[in-house]
Amino acid sequence: MQGVPAQAGGQQTVEAGFSAPESLAPAIETYLGCLGPTMQGISRKAGPQFADGMRKVVDQTLEHCAPSRAKARRLGLRLIQGDAKVAAADREATVDHTLAEIDAVFRRMPDQLPPEERPEAEKARP
Repeated sequence: MQGVPAQAGGQQTVEAGFSAPESLAPAIETYLGCLGPTMQGISRKAGPQFADGMRKVVDQTLEHCAPSRAKARRLGLRLIQGDAKVAAADREATVDHTLAEIDAVFRRMPDQLPPEERPEAEKARP
């Protein structure tokens, strides 16, 4: 996937010095669990290779940008727009859908967000 350079040692990062903490594994697993039905629908419409590609895009987004929802959305958008397999007509709907999926993960796991991005109820907790 283009747009995500690999550093020495094979770990991919989006920005110099930034990598996903191991604590994000549950968020990624939760996301994959809810993604199944969505990807089945996309597979029927656009084919299984397209769905697999989209799953990889969103997985990379979560893995390498979380816990910042804003960074996840930006990278997701950049990867989707740069993917030549996404037909121009499908690009906008795919971007919207993928970003909604990313947001859904963060809504279910607010403890993974930085304090400034947490819902108000979460900020009030010690």
